[in-house]
Amino acid sequence: MVELWEEGWKFILVHGGGSYGHWTATRYSVNEGYKGLQSIKGYLATRKAMLLLDEVVSKILVETGLPVTPLHPSCLIIARNGVIEKFFLEPVKTALVKGFVPLLQGDVVLDLDKGFSIVSGDQIIYFLAEKFKPSKVVFGTDVKGIYDKNPKLYPDAKLFRKIPLKLLKALDTSKIMVPDVTGGLKEKINYVSKIVCKGIPVCVGSLIEPRNLIRMVKGEEGDYTLILGW
Repeated sequence: MVELWEEGWKFILVHGGGSYGHWTATRYSVNEGYKGLQSIKGYLATRKAMLLLDEVVSKILVETGLPVTPLHPSCLIIARNGVIEKFFLEPVKTALVKGFVPLLQGDVVLDLDKGFSIVSGDQIIYFLAEKFKPSKVVFGTDVKGIYDKNPKLYPDAKLFRKIPLKLLKALDTSKIMVPDVTGGLKEKINYVSKIVCKGIPVCVGSLIEPRNLIRMVKGEEGDYTLILGW
């Protein structure tokens, strides 16, 4: 990522909750919203977990030389029934103009209907893509891309290097990944589809493979999945 930034690329980073946020949110049923004073403990525990994760991610990125600035969605977003209603984008815009890399994450936010709700990193990415109209959106994973079935369970799983949107929507996601508190792969595909329908190319691929992120951003050949709009 440092290489991309040094070459003048402007980008926004968004990470999910991983084992920090998802486990805590599931334990306390946070996505059900405010159910009484007891449920506030779940809200606070999830916020704490995401702050800890964001601190870890920020520290690693800064140590590599990337000038990230953490911007917490819980302070920027108001949701309505789990969907972003208002998003204060000025800090994101200012960070980009001043040469920083905005860093956001899936988060639990205040909600006009439910009291609070989880807004996934995928939903945030879709909202930002709609507002900023980027040249490309990249979803990073721990596998090479989108397969016909879970590659961690099935050695013969087939990687789609290019996949049309129609086929992507038809995939049986239950065979690929288990669901989580934000909808799992099924919900991710939903937001990927919305982004592609806006005319924005989307790549899905491993961030573990050396230089794979650079290949996806620049459109170079590699083992990853490109979502086609037809």
